[in-house]
Amino acid sequence: MKKTEYIPIITNLSIEPFLSRELSALSDEAGVLLEPVPIPYMEYREYGDIYGKAGMVFIWLDLEGMLPGWGDGGGALPEGCASHMERTYQELCSYLSGVSQAELFIALFEDYSSPLAIVVGHEIDMVVDGLNMRIQEGLSWRAVFLDMRRLIASVGTGNAYSPKDRYRWGYPYSQALTRAVAAELYKQHAILTGRTKKCVVV
Repeated sequence: MKKTEYIPIITNLSIEPFLSRELSALSDEAGVLLEPVPIPYMEYREYGDIYGKAGMVFIWLDLEGMLPGWGDGGGALPEGCASHMERTYQELCSYLSGVSQAELFIALFEDYSSPLAIVVGHEIDMVVDGLNMRIQEGLSWRAVFLDMRRLIASVGTGNAYSPKDRYRWGYPYSQALTRAVAAELYKQHAILTGRTKKCVVV
């Protein structure tokens, strides 16, 4: 019988049933089933008891959901917005540090789904890179980061998104990208719990 381990996922995406389906498929010979517990970002403080029981918390926030319409003006962020986003992550991680010893795994922002990149060139790229850098610099002492851009590149930009699921369920990613995120989540959990094989002795 597989042991079920729950992973709180603080998100503004409708990740279910997409992520749990892919995590379930990754159950390994160790008999561990990872079960995501979606936590709406705006309500994360209401779930304090869950964090204390978890070994890892995954933070997966969508930039478009955090800053609705942010790219409409050509990709530039409103003044002070980058600092606000940085403080948002700092406050989130400070809260989690106060209620849990769980490892924090943070998905960095990406912007490949934006059609504006074709129009404004690399301006959006620079904005997203700047936000990611500020988040990483401020939280490198506390968190491990998932580079979503690199993950999307490994899947292929054209294969990473699902317009149908985006507009129907509020989840923009394809099954291929979800599977890749699940694999990274599973790998990080295996490292944390010591289930990753370090070497083979022959």
